[in-house]
Amino acid sequence: MLKVFTVMPFSEALDGIWKAGIEGACQTLGYQVDRADSINRPGFIVNQIYDLIADADVIIGEMTGANPNVFYEIGFAHALGKETILLATSRDDLNVFDLAGRRHFL
Repeated sequence: MLKVFTVMPFSEALDGIWKAGIEGACQTLGYQVDRADSINRPGFIVNQIYDLIADADVIIGEMTGANPNVFYEIGFAHALGKETILLATSRDDLNVFDLAGRRHFL
């Protein structure tokens, strides 16, 4: 089963994108999909996020709002050579040099 880990800001404004757009689509395709708030075991959250990124086949990054944590986690995924899918609600959210050459979906 394909493992997908999603990095994104947690906000009510993005709940619909998570529930229907990411989680719903992945479940429909039969993929295992997680994000940091699905971790339900004790431990250091940052290390758990790194482990989930390292273990995933694909990383989805919801880049809306240019959240520094999301950018850092996507950078970590890129350093590991992970496939990434970058999403944003506006081109302005991806207007950074290091992401300019990567495909993204608005």
